[in-house]
Formats: sequence, structure tokens, C-alpha cells
Amino acid sequence: MSWRPEHEQLVVAADSERLRTVVVRPGVVYGSGSGIVGDLFKSASNGLVRVVGDGNNHWPLVYDRDLADLYARIAASADASGVFHANDEGDERVNDVVGAIKPYLPVKPDVR
Repeated sequence: MSWRPEHEQLVVAADSERLRTVVVRPGVVYGSGSGIVGDLFKSASNGLVRVVGDGNNHWPLVYDRDLADLYARIAASADASGVFHANDEGDERVNDVVGAIKPYLPVKPDVR
């Protein structure tokens, strides 16, 4: 078995004929204006963006509706079990996200 946190090992090990278990590892969820990305947009529109580190850290993103679709598909599929990595497989950095929204803001945000 590959390395997994203990709580995930417990979930996967509990799988049986009577109980189907699944672990979902979502990336940073965005959409509907909430969460970390929504907060970043709100702060950027107010002129200040705070990032951890130099902004070159990568965010594995997942759209909230795509994540909901994954949960629904897992629930509907009797064969679905194990571990699912839920992200868009993109390679966005925090600076990329900030750079993409800059042209749409009323003032250029101060990134700190």
C-alpha cells in the first residue's frame, strides 16, 4: 500500500461487501464567490492581496460544481472506491491567479 495518512488508511481498510468507502482529496475549491479564491478576489477588489510566501506556490484548483459532480458520480457508481484526487491538474501559481484578475480590477492591487 502506498503511503496514506492514518485516517485515510482506516477509511480504505473499512471497505467491505456491506460498506463501500471512498477518500476524496480535493484541491483548493473555487466558485460561488467563497473560499480561499473568493477571498482573494474580494481582497484584490479592495486593493490589497496577501499571499503566503512569494506567490510562486502552486494551487491545485477544483471548481465547486466539478467537485459536486465527482461526489455524485462516486455515490451513483457501485464500483467506485479507493482514493480520488480532485483537482483540475492545472499548474497555477498564486501569482498567476492574481495576474489573471488584475486587468478586471478598478485599482491595481498591492500584493504583499
